[in-house]
Amino acid sequence: MKIVLLDENTKSEILEILKKRSPNEDRKVAEAVREILADVQETGDEALVRYTRRFDGWEASPEGLLVTREEIEEAY
Repeated sequence: MKIVLLDENTKSEILEILKKRSPNEDRKVAEAVREILADVQETGDEALVRYTRRFDGWEASPEGLLVTREEIEEAY
């Protein structure tokens, strides 16, 4: 993941990059997202564990996906 501080210079750079993107790429991304969402709807936590491993490199378990009340309160 790349973290960018947003200021006037980086905002202009990001907008230029986005303008150069192909509409075909956007369709490919949208299709990939639809497939992932359908998979999660169909197989639930099993899919979340697979995608966490694939995209984050983290070996999750369905139990590890649970968020405690304390974690939620701390996040607020």
